[in-house]
Amino acid sequence: MPRTIIRPGFVIRDVLTGRQPILPENTLGYQAAPTDLYRTYKMLIKAARRDGSTDQRGMSRHSFTGLLYQARRLGLIIPAGEEIAGVPTAPAARRPLLNINTASPERVSSAGGSPIDVYSVVEARRLLYQIGSGGVDLSPAWSNIPRYYMRLVETLKGA
Repeated sequence: MPRTIIRPGFVIRDVLTGRQPILPENTLGYQAAPTDLYRTYKMLIKAARRDGSTDQRGMSRHSFTGLLYQARRLGLIIPAGEEIAGVPTAPAARRPLLNINTASPERVSSAGGSPIDVYSVVEARRLLYQIGSGGVDLSPAWSNIPRYYMRLVETLKGA
């Protein structure tokens, strides 16, 4: 039996096509944030380790994020929108999560940096992904995303 029975590409594909529920909420959908995809992947690995069917450790969050980047470049997944990133277990009195928007159009580019007043504070948002168009859910690239990404890079180098 192969060491990696739970393939991250297949988990991403299955979640975004509605075949695999997003864990731990057990909700089916056709859009998911990177956090949802990674959490589902790790929970599937933990369940397989408990069953004794694998000794797979799984990818780190950093490697999984790189895999999502490669899948996006291959057109396997595409951005579907954004949602406000609230605290899931927050009581009603808690305030929303905030980010600093550094991509303001009035941002000054100088050697000393931008003054603090050109940055704006915005509510945090989660980027949602969905499956790409054109039958991408049937693509063989899901089995080994890095290999197909390197083929894409090689073809772009040769062009």
